[in-house]
Amino acid sequence: MARRGENIYKRKDGRWEGRIPNGYSKNGHKKYRSVYAGTYADVKAKMKEAEQFREAGKEHGMRMEDAFRIWLEDKRYSWKPSTYACYLRLIEHQLLPEIGKCNIYDCNSTVINRFIERKRTQEQCSESYIRDMTSLLLQTLRHMKQNYHMDLKIPAGILRREIQTEKKLPGRDAMVKLEQYLMEHAGDNTCLGILLCCYTGLRIGELCALQWKDVDWENGILHIRKTMQRVTDYENGFPVSKVMITTPKTKRSIRDIPISPVVFPLLRQYRKAEEQYIIPGSRTHYAEPRTVQYRFRSILRQCGIEPFNFHMLRHVFATQCIMLGFDVNSLSELLGHSSVQVTMNRYVHSSDERKRSLMEQFQL
Repeated sequence: MARRGENIYKRKDGRWEGRIPNGYSKNGHKKYRSVYAGTYADVKAKMKEAEQFREAGKEHGMRMEDAFRIWLEDKRYSWKPSTYACYLRLIEHQLLPEIGKCNIYDCNSTVINRFIERKRTQEQCSESYIRDMTSLLLQTLRHMKQNYHMDLKIPAGILRREIQTEKKLPGRDAMVKLEQYLMEHAGDNTCLGILLCCYTGLRIGELCALQWKDVDWENGILHIRKTMQRVTDYENGFPVSKVMITTPKTKRSIRDIPISPVVFPLLRQYRKAEEQYIIPGSRTHYAEPRTVQYRFRSILRQCGIEPFNFHMLRHVFATQCIMLGFDVNSLSELLGHSSVQVTMNRYVHSSDERKRSLMEQFQL
């Protein structure tokens, strides 16, 4: 129950929630936003601090570092821990050093474009990385305008339309050599897992989170229900790197994949206890993504194949599916994409052989 006039409640999950007046809706009803803390005293302090920030924003303006902190805290419990850690890292390492001291009312298109240009020319950040940073900056400004009624003019036309460049896929000879090696060493759990990725297009985090119980042996189906990644969490204000197993990237990433008859007999042959991970670690029950990356690079060296990123296996799978006549909608579901357009833009590439074949058929 709330204490009289305070709008502070203890939630069923043990946290305290404080509700702060936040303007009025279109029909005249009062709106609120919530802050959370572990104790009554802490949530009350947060409510007071939020009110001070709101007044400071109205009268004197505030620095962007304060706006970032408010945005992160307000949105934290609506994100996965891994998402929060990713946003926090981007803000602390990239945005705060550059524009943290800037007054929020001075953060206009000129300031943002200068920031982008420095990242592009001096630090040579990728366009994708620059988009991520700029997107967080604009989201923060919108949040402060909508939720704190700050009279901000949000710059428009800042983000460039992302142009997907065609990725250079490993050659056919390299993939044949890799598959042959993986088949010959399928008794090694890492090789078996990588081979499974070649025939399903799994993300590396999804592979690492796979357990033998995720295989439907009767119907030959792989259930994708979780993913694994290493993130930087903040415990008591200090960064702590740890492995987290969570739900997959998007709702459509929770999916069932029919297992190729090339791989299914090998899975049966080397099947382990249901609770075991398909790729175990040397010191833990599982191998985390960066460990599998190291092992993958070692396999490429042993095969004499020019190094390429593990994620490229996903590109190869998607491209090969298109060449075999898969419809894009089915492929999108197999890959767990949020939309068919993502599949078309990111993963469907024409090989040099395919281009040559098409040009040889061309006639006026």
